[in-house]
Amino acid sequence: MKNFFNWVLMVLLVAGLVFVFFYFMLEPLIEMVLGLIQIVIIFSIISIIIVAIMFIFTKREDKKMFIASLFKRKNNNSPETVKHIPITTKIKHDEKKIELTSIPAGTFTMGSPYDQVNRRDNETPHQVSLSAFKMSKYEITNAQYAAFLNAKNIGSDGIYEAGAFPTKRLIYPSIGDWNLNPNFAYGGFNWGLHYADGKWVPAAGYKNYPAIFVTWYGASEFAAYKGCRLPTEAEWEYACRAGTTSHFNTGKCLNTTQANYDGYYPMEGCSEGINRGKTMPVGSFAPNAWGLYDMHGNVWEWCNDWYGDYPSYVQTNPKGPASGLRRVYRGGSWNDIAHYCRSADRGRYDDPIVSRIDIGVRVVSDY
Repeated sequence: MKNFFNWVLMVLLVAGLVFVFFYFMLEPLIEMVLGLIQIVIIFSIISIIIVAIMFIFTKREDKKMFIASLFKRKNNNSPETVKHIPITTKIKHDEKKIELTSIPAGTFTMGSPYDQVNRRDNETPHQVSLSAFKMSKYEITNAQYAAFLNAKNIGSDGIYEAGAFPTKRLIYPSIGDWNLNPNFAYGGFNWGLHYADGKWVPAAGYKNYPAIFVTWYGASEFAAYKGCRLPTEAEWEYACRAGTTSHFNTGKCLNTTQANYDGYYPMEGCSEGINRGKTMPVGSFAPNAWGLYDMHGNVWEWCNDWYGDYPSYVQTNPKGPASGLRRVYRGGSWNDIAHYCRSADRGRYDDPIVSRIDIGVRVVSDY
């Protein structure tokens, strides 16, 4: 009997100790855990709000890349993907010589029809007549642009003191270093020019790729050096269309065997393609009907015009506004969705000092 009472007392003692532990020790611990959970929830909500605000104000290209990553799309920069990309045309041409093709005089409707799907409000359709001119078949390459910079003894600062814009920078090096290239918004895109040992040289393996990080001033100076000029916006669209009236000079759709752009986002009703994630050598795809290569995608191309609203009346050899704040560039790039690559699209215009990984140069010459 005595042993029984001893066991009862022991059980009561243990129960008391357990009660004391739960009451005085576990309850504060639970409260602390709940408090931490509340802090984590509040921090998460604040983070979501900050990310949402940043997403609203971030660039369209970055939004596009972020959205694509949510669907875990395959990285098309991988060798196993790139090697299967069909390239329609292989081009052999002089690395330094600018090859021009003749563009016939004519009249066309600039802009897009009011009933065209996905058009922009600034694409007011109007009739334009143009005199004949010549346009470079290809986008200007790194090798061609480096030859110009070195011929004019332009140093690492990209300034051409003897040029028409003696205080303006013509180009930035293709280096992921903010101190050397403040326009370098993306890391690791080393496809342009370097300044090394007192001269400008293309990144290894990229001589025949389009020049990038060229400002409007740099595009204009290069054109003048070659005895040419930048195309007007009207000339650019006329040459791009090459007699067509559809979204692209390839028709309603543009696929990634025809141009280098972000094929994850084709036009509505068109087949999805790939995103190569970089520039391609100039002339990698079939030309349009007038013998011009890469008028859609690869890199945007500076035009001479200041940006301004289109008129609704007939024009002959229009030059654009007499003044402005932003210069126009056309054609879309490797980094853009199909909508931005349309013949009529004018969704891009910027300060002439801007340089980017996806803006290049094409030149024209008068007869």
